[in-house]
Amino acid sequence: MKKILFILIPLFSISYAYSQNISPSATYQEALTKKVKGLVNTYITESGESFSVGDTITLGPAFAEGKNYSLVFQNAGMDLYPLPNTAVGEEVIIKKIKIQMKTAIVVTTRIPPLVYGLRIPIENALKKKEVKSSIISSDEALAELKKAKDKLDLGSRTLR
Repeated sequence: MKKILFILIPLFSISYAYSQNISPSATYQEALTKKVKGLVNTYITESGESFSVGDTITLGPAFAEGKNYSLVFQNAGMDLYPLPNTAVGEEVIIKKIKIQMKTAIVVTTRIPPLVYGLRIPIENALKKKEVKSSIISSDEALAELKKAKDKLDLGSRTLR
């Protein structure tokens, strides 16, 4: 009986490992229509922003001010714990991207003082600004241009 178990357990674990197909990429539409399921290397959001395994994500402020994050959780395997709002501005690295139930879930490394990595439904977290987007709005771009112009004007005045 033990010999059979010693043969079957490695056989099942090897077949499970090979059954984990990783798609090269998925878009928001493909996830929504369930054309792609499971693990992917790159996910392209509804707004066109691309997230890949190994990329760095920066956390924005919690959606409800003064409270824990509503969409970013510490992933303890079977349990999910809310992330405290003290994590604003922290950076984490994407370890895995999984499409499940029409949603792209990003699993990341842990933030140093915490014990667990993070689990983030990326589309909703971007909409609530709990994850900072690399695509800036026109208002943000205008504000950055004004800042740059002010710095340039200030610098040119001191040079004369």
